[in-house]
This record gives sequence, structure tokens and C-alpha cells, in this order.
Amino acid sequence: MNHPKVPTREGRHFVLWLLRRLKRVRVQGSSMEPTLQAGQTVLMEAWRRVPQPGDLAVAEHPGRPGFLLIKRVSHQVPGGWILLGDNPTQSSDSRSLGPFPNERLIGRVVCTFL
Repeated sequence: MNHPKVPTREGRHFVLWLLRRLKRVRVQGSSMEPTLQAGQTVLMEAWRRVPQPGDLAVAEHPGRPGFLLIKRVSHQVPGGWILLGDNPTQSSDSRSLGPFPNERLIGRVVCTFL
């Protein structure tokens, strides 16, 4: 499957991060390869709109409070959103965890942070 690239940091993203409007999140594991690599840092913003298919969502793991996951929004279903890793054999996502309710969605990845 061909996934859209995540934009690299632009000047406005850096300014928004300095103003604490964006938050840094470090990628752990290989569930989002090839889009995101382990150790890479991304910037996320709090949701300001309804998630769209293809968005990269930062969500709280349903069984591990405080543990954040980065997954791709697939679609909405009753009870929440289907979030999937780009590397399905290495991903804990909606295939095993079920839909993610709105309150588990923390933000949207807006760019990588080098």
C-alpha cells in the first residue's frame, strides 16, 4: 500500500512548537514503517477537526494509560475510529485492540522533527 509522506518540519511548525502549540512525540517500534522509523520524532497538534482517513493519529493505548501510539486513521465505526499501523505484522492497532473512542485520540501528526 502506498502511504502519503509526512511533511518535514517547516519554520511555522518550529515556531508553534516553541509556543507550545505543538508537542514532540518520539516513535518507538516498527509499526509505522516505512512512513516513520523507530527513534524519529514527530510534532503533533491537538485535534481541531474531525479525523480524516489517512491522518496520522496520536492515541492513548486502551490498556496502558499514558502510553501513546501513532497510527493511521482508517475510518470511523460505531464506538470510535479504526486506527492501523502501516506495518501490519508489527502493529498493535484496531485489528487487535478494536476501535479507539474519541477520548483516546490525543492529536494529529503534522510533521517530522529532525
